[in-house]
Amino acid sequence: RRRPAFAFAMVAAAVALFAAMLAVSFPGSRSAIADFFGVEGSQVERLPTPPPGVTPTPFPPASDLPRTARPASLSEIAQALGFAPALPDGYGVPEEAFLVDYDGETVSILRYAEFDLWQTRPRSSISFGKGLPGSVILLEITVSGEPAYFIEGGAHIVAVFDEAGREIPGSERTVARNTLIFSTDRAFYRIETDLPRLDALRIAETLP
Repeated sequence: RRRPAFAFAMVAAAVALFAAMLAVSFPGSRSAIADFFGVEGSQVERLPTPPPGVTPTPFPPASDLPRTARPASLSEIAQALGFAPALPDGYGVPEEAFLVDYDGETVSILRYAEFDLWQTRPRSSISFGKGLPGSVILLEITVSGEPAYFIEGGAHIVAVFDEAGREIPGSERTVARNTLIFSTDRAFYRIETDLPRLDALRIAETLP
C-alpha cells in the first residue's frame, strides 16, 4: 500500500500534469484552457479509479480555509481586489472575511453561516484546478445564463495554478463541501457550502 503522503503527492502531481498538458495543447493561452472547460479560471480533472481490490488512500483532512488566509475588513478587501466585494442579497455583511495571496493575485473569502463566498477579479493570472474522484458528481449548469460547474457528493482536491500552469506551492487542500463555480464580467466566484444545488444557485444569481 502507498504511504498517505506519497499518495497525496501523486494526486497533486496528477492535477499539475493535467494543467500542463492542456497548456501544451492550447499554446500560450490560459483563456483557451478556460474556454475548453466552459468556466474561465477553473480547470477540472477526473482522478484515476484504483484497480479492483485496491483501497484508495484517503485524502488529507478537509480544510475550509487556506493556510495562508488572513483576516481583513471589507475596505481592505476592496483595496486589494480593486473593487468592492460583492455581497449576496439577503445575507448582509459576512461573519468573517479573509484575503489570500496566490502568486501576486488576491482572492477574498467572505464567510457566512451557510457558505463561503470566494471571489477575485475576472481573467486573473491564476486558475483553480480540481481533482475529482469518480464518486464525486460534476454538473455543468448555468448561472444567469453563463456556464457554471456544481461539484457535489464527496471530497475533492483543489489547487491553484499560475499563468504558466504551475501549481502554486501550499495552495492545495481538500474540500468536502459542495462547490459552485462561475464567472461574470465583474468577478470569478466560488461558493463552498453544504447547501443543495438550487439553494447555492439562488445565492449565486444575486451576485453581479
